[in-house]
Amino acid sequence: MNPIMARIVAELKKRRIRDKELCSYIGISQSTFATWKVKDRDPKAVYLPKIAKYLGVSLEYLLCGTDEEEGADAAGNFDGAGSNDGAGSAAEKDMSKQTAEIANAICNRPELLDFFETAVDAKTDDIMRLTALLKRLKTAADE
Repeated sequence: MNPIMARIVAELKKRRIRDKELCSYIGISQSTFATWKVKDRDPKAVYLPKIAKYLGVSLEYLLCGTDEEEGADAAGNFDGAGSNDGAGSAAEKDMSKQTAEIANAICNRPELLDFFETAVDAKTDDIMRLTALLKRLKTAADE
């Protein structure tokens, strides 16, 4: 099991929360959660803040295994180094690096964090429409 999922499973066990309860809270099927555990996959980044909130832990803890003060550098950036412990495939390391980059972007821009937290509960169609709108706005601004 990858380190992020190991921390999630450990917190579930510690708090005596069933997988089913977490799945219901974050809006995924139990089979998706089982796939994350069995196939050694990281949860999609969109679910991590909700998982952290439900478990009462920080996002930094889920990503890096440390609290914010310990896992971040002076600028509040995360390098993802703690998420693979030197093991794993190149694809797993790339995923951990990508997850750390997403956490950096979200944590370092309050407006992005607000947008992300709002989008977590949005319907997929709404997110797709909003993404298309943002791309059109960016294209118009670049012209």
